[in-house]
Amino acid sequence: MHSTSGIFYIVDALDIQQQGYPVVITYPKDGVSYGIEATGIVKGAKNMDAAKKFVDWATSKKFADFIVANKINYVPTLRQAIRCLISPRST
Repeated sequence: MHSTSGIFYIVDALDIQQQGYPVVITYPKDGVSYGIEATGIVKGAKNMDAAKKFVDWATSKKFADFIVANKINYVPTLRQAIRCLISPRST
């Protein structure tokens, strides 16, 4: 039996796993680091109303459910929208 290990961004690991490769995602007991992505509106934006609607949508439960359902592989941060995408295991 062969084995390999690596450190990946979760979105990449989930993509590889969804392609059918036998990837096991684990986390160390003492935790992991994380990255933050942001959405914002530039002050004085030409289309302020449209920008506000976009940010409202991008931070909504509906959008979070959409990304989970379509396996877009960004884990939503809205607590009410999170479903178990992976089963974290301590190593």
